[in-house]
Amino acid sequence: MKTIDPLAAVRADPRKVKHLRLNPAASRNAKRGDYAPLPALPKEIFACTNLETLEVFRGVSGTIVLPPALGKLTRLRVLRLGGTRLAEFPPALGKLTRLEELVCHYVDGITSLPAAIGKLRALHTIAIGGASFTTLPATIGGCRALRSLGIGTSGVREIPKTLWKATRLDRLWLPDGVRALPPGIGALQKLKVLRLTAPALASIRSELGKLKALRELVVVGRGGLPDEVGLLANLVRLEAVGVGLTAIPPTFVQLKKLKKLNLAQNPLATAVSLIVQLPALVELSLAETAIPRPERTAILALMKLAPKRRRA
Repeated sequence: MKTIDPLAAVRADPRKVKHLRLNPAASRNAKRGDYAPLPALPKEIFACTNLETLEVFRGVSGTIVLPPALGKLTRLRVLRLGGTRLAEFPPALGKLTRLEELVCHYVDGITSLPAAIGKLRALHTIAIGGASFTTLPATIGGCRALRSLGIGTSGVREIPKTLWKATRLDRLWLPDGVRALPPGIGALQKLKVLRLTAPALASIRSELGKLKALRELVVVGRGGLPDEVGLLANLVRLEAVGVGLTAIPPTFVQLKKLKKLNLAQNPLATAVSLIVQLPALVELSLAETAIPRPERTAILALMKLAPKRRRA
């Protein structure tokens, strides 16, 4: 495979470059050519004042340092950084008023997003993680267009209550270190997907009934499930693997729209009475539970029937 210069277009005429991707593996897979990771983020990039998309994934071997000149990329809509070490974001990030998507996967070094993040009124997606990442700034609530916030494996332990001001959020994915949430999540009337720990879920149990739009709930870590989950009338998918659930809350029979249920690795002794009362259920996992073999066999037979034909 031929060796290419990933910055050839930048060197030729930076003003014509709208999309720049420094991702050696993607280039090889697409058979466009091969190149080694660059030692540092090239300064030439910041002359691309019409740049709309910038992706750097394992395309820089050293620490990525974003200079104040980042603020010159005022047309930037997508910024994806990953597979490398990243120094702190400069305050100049707040000048990227057209930025819609900020993704930082498999990134080490960064500890927080800058306070200037709250100035990004067009930002609708944030996906970030990394062992060193520990803090969401209180200004995150200023991202009023934010629809998706995903925090991967990280050191984050607390979520600022100002996040609930981002009322357009429809997807919220929280890391395992978050064990409690501040009050106010009920303001997220458009929230459709929520992933959190069992203790964090318990901390908002009094507000679960307000999350009318919630369709998918993923719960991790031990702590069981509160009865109030049964108030999520529009829930379609519930995944609670290994949360320490010893009995299915009686309110779960109210989940009439539930199609997918995963309660694997919980010390449940019975579940058949619930199964026959869920008229939309089509996918079920009860692997590694304490349910006796005869009941397991009966449940498997029931799940082969159309929901309306199931009888205990």
